[in-house]
This record gives sequence, C-alpha cells and structure tokens, in this order.
Amino acid sequence: MASSTSPSNPAVPWLAVRLLGVALAAWVVGAIYTLRVNPEIAFFRRGHAVKQSWAKTLEPQPPPKIVVFGGSSCATSVDGERLLREHGLPVLNLGLGAGMGVKVLTRYALPALRPGDTLIMAMESDLMTGPLTIPTLGVQFSLATGQWNLLRDPDRVDWSTSLLSLRPGGYHGFTLLGKILLRQPLYRYSPDEFHASGWHEVVVKRPIPDPVASASRLSEDMKAWLIFIRDFCAQRGVRVAYTLPWGYCPPEKLAAYHRDNARFLQQVAEFLPVLKEPSLGAHSVREHYADTSLHLTATGAALRTDELARQIKAWSTWSPAELAQRIASEPAAP
Repeated sequence: MASSTSPSNPAVPWLAVRLLGVALAAWVVGAIYTLRVNPEIAFFRRGHAVKQSWAKTLEPQPPPKIVVFGGSSCATSVDGERLLREHGLPVLNLGLGAGMGVKVLTRYALPALRPGDTLIMAMESDLMTGPLTIPTLGVQFSLATGQWNLLRDPDRVDWSTSLLSLRPGGYHGFTLLGKILLRQPLYRYSPDEFHASGWHEVVVKRPIPDPVASASRLSEDMKAWLIFIRDFCAQRGVRVAYTLPWGYCPPEKLAAYHRDNARFLQQVAEFLPVLKEPSLGAHSVREHYADTSLHLTATGAALRTDELARQIKAWSTWSPAELAQRIASEPAAP
C-alpha cells in the first residue's frame, strides 16, 4: 500500500505553500517600501509631523484656534504663520492631499478641535460629488502615521482591504523606474517645502490649464457627511463654515465660473454655513498658480491667506437665496 506522503500523493501541497510564502514575502517588502520609503508617503509623513508640532505651539494661545482642512489646495493656500503675525489669528492648517478622500481628511482634522474653536472646511468641490470611499493613499497615510482611527468606518477597520492597499502597484513601480532612469526627482514635491505652520509652499512651476466648466452636484453621501460635520461641531461648541478653494479662471470665463461655483455653494449652504467671498473662489492671475489650477504660489497664497482672514473676522455667510440672486446676476455667456 502506497504511503500517504509519497511524491505522487503528497499530504502537504508544498508548491502551494511555496507560492503563498513568496506572495507573503512580496507583500511584506511592498508594505515596508510603502510605509517607510515611498517618497509620496514620506512627504505626507513630514507634513503630518510639522502640522502636529505647530498645533502644540497654538495650545497656549488665549483665543480659541481656527482649524482649516481640505486637500492639497488647502495645504498650499493657507499660511498659518502669516495669519498669526499679520492678523492675530491662531490657525492650524491641516490640509493634506485630495487623493486621501473626504473621510480621511475630515477625520484627521476633527480631533484637533476644542470647545470655542472654529472649523473651516476648504475641501475641493470635485471630492464632494461622488461616493465617499477611502482611497489607497488615504489608507497608506493613515497606516504610515499610525492613525488607524482614520480608517474606522463606521466603527470597524476593513483590515483585509487596508492591508492590501499597502502594495505599491504596477503603475507606481513603472513611473518610479522611469524617474530613476531619467534622473528626475522621485516625487514632485520635497518634504522641506513645508513651513513651520504646515503650509506647503510649492516650488515647482508648470503650465496652468484653463478650467473646465462643470455642474457639480453634491452626492448623497456628501450631504450626509456635511450633516455629520455640522452636528459634530454643534455638540462640541465649535463654529463651522465652508469656503471654496481659489481656482484659476481667465477673466473672459469668469461669469460661467461664478455661476458654477454659486450653484455648488447653494447646495452646500443647505447643510453648512458658507463664508461670503465675493470672488466665489475665482482668481484670475495665472502667475499666482504653481503647478495646478488650485496650487497657489507664495504670492498667491499670501493673498488667499489675507482674504481668508477677512472672511473669518467678518463671519458673514451666504444664504441659499443670496446665492440664487448671484447666479441670476451673472451675465450670460456670449
């Protein structure tokens, strides 16, 4: 009688075990690379460290602080040092990257709030029109900084999906190899571009395209999320409002840009107060943008920072009816 462990009838599928071992080893190497080496994650880890250090300097301040959050347009547009020095406003810029998704960006900001603080949501409108999933970058940043709570949705972490997100991916590997061969920087931005307050000064310059008109509609997920933010702040005695990031728009397209933005803000105003900015998020000086139509240069960021200070001090907000009037008042396209 043949042995049950003979090569023709193995009790242990060694080939499958070896393949599983290779796959596990590849995942471990990929996870270590993602969490410790990946230049994009290293950049955001540095930004996180700088922002948290600035937050500690604001704690002794007598007046309540202001927390501003959103994607990279927020990170590159709000200079906390200037707000404190020129306007006497203690502001914590917790903007990160739009690729992390609305949920991670929001959950990153909320724990910084204390009763009496002000929360300014400066989220890109494009992020607010679809399902509120947690993208790969959001998972990688959360795990790289040890903030598991950012992935808790609603009260548990989907560990299987999260751990699989630590793989670098073929596209990342291909582009990284190309940059190495061409002797280009491994990431567009450098960690030393963060200033002490967490403001990211973009150094690289690229051509800025004209905006593409769009009728942005809040997703149902986003409406529920805005209600969550509103209720969270109300329960903790935190003042809250939304403001649009500044986006580039040439002068000849301002009317359509204003109408699109006013329609979008009209929806937001049903759930959160919207700071009353006459320009409705439009800024027409192309030279004030660095590498995208939402990333301001140092000069542009100074102007945006000063405008935000005026909005916060005035605390005047749009009503849906006022925004409807603003839409009607914009001249029709020729």
